Amino acid sequence: MIETDRLCLKQLTEAVDPLDVYEYYAKSETIAEETKYISWDPLQTLKETWDAFDTFEQRWDDAEDAVYGIFPRESEDGADEFAGTTGLHLDWEKRTGNLGIWLRKPFWGRGYSGERAGALL
Repeated sequence: MIETDRLCLKQLTEAVDPLDVYEYYAKSETIAEETKYISWDPLQTLKETWDAFDTFEQRWDDAEDAVYGIFPRESEDGADEFAGTTGLHLDWEKRTGNLGIWLRKPFWGRGYSGERAGALL
């Protein structure tokens, strides 16, 4: 777990139920807008979601990716609610890493992206 002044980052596969993530993707009226500029598509089925979580877990164990759920802390609106995901994606051969983020729309505009980036780095 990584904590900042306003956020708690928890290993995604331990902090979030895949069924909850799937239901959000399936029922969200804003998912298309939320995922417009990211490199992946929302998971379409519960099986895809379970498989993705298995991959996240395996890549975490292999030190290839660190994918976290983002949760606002007690002082924030939506405290302890699942706000999105972030990750550090590593390429050991090239000695590089990339950061990624996906936030649910209710959590946009709060400066969380910069705060989580600083914490991950």
